[in-house]
Amino acid sequence: MRNLPPPAVASKTPLAKHVQKIVAQDGGPGSNDYFALVQRLISQGWVPPKVGAVGETLEVIIRFRLSRDGRVTDLAIDTASGNGYYDDSARRAVLSAALPEFRPGMTASHLDVRFRFTVGEEQAG
Repeated sequence: MRNLPPPAVASKTPLAKHVQKIVAQDGGPGSNDYFALVQRLISQGWVPPKVGAVGETLEVIIRFRLSRDGRVTDLAIDTASGNGYYDDSARRAVLSAALPEFRPGMTASHLDVRFRFTVGEEQAG
């Protein structure tokens, strides 16, 4: 009996996962670096559920308030994705992130921000 190579399996296009700040009030000096860190920390902890249909892309926009001490309050969904599990995964990512205090020079008592969470197949580019 001959050893045959395993059958070729078409690989699925990897899923792209993005967390992007879309709106935030100006936090003063150091706020751009601070928001980049917040975005990275939230993204690292985000585990979106598997997307259902091939080619499907989901997007949810989450709004929340950041206090000077890094605490998140007033979290709400601005634009739902239509998939409750997906929306909940974005909400959990924000609430579970250990966010740092504001940077020196950031004088606001709080910042109101909106983040867009998107997942779907990578586009051939």
